[in-house]
Amino acid sequence: MFPLPDGFTWLVPLNDGAPLDLDRRKNGDEWIHLVFRRLRATGFQMSGHAAFPGGHIYRPSGTEHRTALWVLFPTGQGPICLVLGDGDPSEVAVEPWRDAVTHAIGQIGAVTDFAWWTIIGCDPNTPDVVALRLSEPTEVAGLRLVPALELFYENVPGRFNIFQSNDRHTGLVKVTGSSMGYNSNVAHEEAARRIRLLCSLLSVAFGMPWIQRSSVNPLTRFNGHGDTEPMNVDDIHIPAISPWDRDDEVPPDTEALTQSVEIPRWIGRRWETITRDKRMVDALLNHHEGQLMMAHHPSHAALAFVTTVEALGNRKVKKLPRCRECRVVTGSGDRFRDALARVIPAQEADALGRKFYNWRSRTAHDGVLHGTEPAFGAWAFWSGISENTARDFERELYSLAAAAQRLLLSEASGEELRPT
Repeated sequence: MFPLPDGFTWLVPLNDGAPLDLDRRKNGDEWIHLVFRRLRATGFQMSGHAAFPGGHIYRPSGTEHRTALWVLFPTGQGPICLVLGDGDPSEVAVEPWRDAVTHAIGQIGAVTDFAWWTIIGCDPNTPDVVALRLSEPTEVAGLRLVPALELFYENVPGRFNIFQSNDRHTGLVKVTGSSMGYNSNVAHEEAARRIRLLCSLLSVAFGMPWIQRSSVNPLTRFNGHGDTEPMNVDDIHIPAISPWDRDDEVPPDTEALTQSVEIPRWIGRRWETITRDKRMVDALLNHHEGQLMMAHHPSHAALAFVTTVEALGNRKVKKLPRCRECRVVTGSGDRFRDALARVIPAQEADALGRKFYNWRSRTAHDGVLHGTEPAFGAWAFWSGISENTARDFERELYSLAAAAQRLLLSEASGEELRPT
């Protein structure tokens, strides 16, 4: 039938060698997970098969099975499955695979609810010196947010200087929730998307970038018998000092500038509306990327802010106008400036819009960096007399960032803001 892969002496096709009734592009990962769960395997090893007819070879882990599953992918059809083995073929070796492959197809779409926790807080790499601190526990869109009892201290290494670091105190927040998935990895990925959206919304609300400070973890723990059991938010310990810092070098948090904040009510009220609007979610994430890049990658931060404003401006147009001859979208610059004029004076919007649309185009099309990136972020000597284009660009960038944040705040909250 086919040349056997190395290390095997026999193969047996499943489903009479016909493709399975399975949309592999949509459900392939779920199906193979269910196959090995049916086999009670702890996991699998996958290797590609370079020779014709290609495909992947899967070997189970943590079981007594010494056979493997060869999965082929004919164009436009479901996968073809063949059992591979060494020695003498037997039905005893093949039957578990036949059962698992068939059973897995019937289980596609079944999901489990996985409880999880993570930690969020303001990005310590931003130059802001005020530590935002959530005032009290709160619920937002099915997520439970509980502030840490103490400010978290860490020494953040200098971006371009191993001999320099910045003291940072931040108010961390424990977040718990649950997500659906056919396994914990899928559920945790969905959880991470919700956390990223939450951080993007908090970043818009407070004007400072929030980030996830730990991985998404199962809300379970091992008991004395080695079994897992549920845990609650009080069992999650956040240290007051980074494990990489020495206790005797930590300044007291009384020296840190702090600001107590509450989660804006509009985030919970508008959550479902926002999550159903893919273009809004894209704009929020793009703006968040700009905030995170601003300190060290200002030119690409500008690109992110421009595309955010442009995307929000395009939302007001049902059908984007195009050139009749080349079909290129037209009027983008005008819509960008009009969007800015919703939150800043029209004359300022026009001037800022023309500058940044030009800077954005030079970066996007010619790879030009306008800020201090070519000098590793170093500020050149400046007395206020000579021209300093990098300094001028980064000063204007703060104006664009503030305008983009206000515009996104208006769109996300559903509240119109007056130009200021």
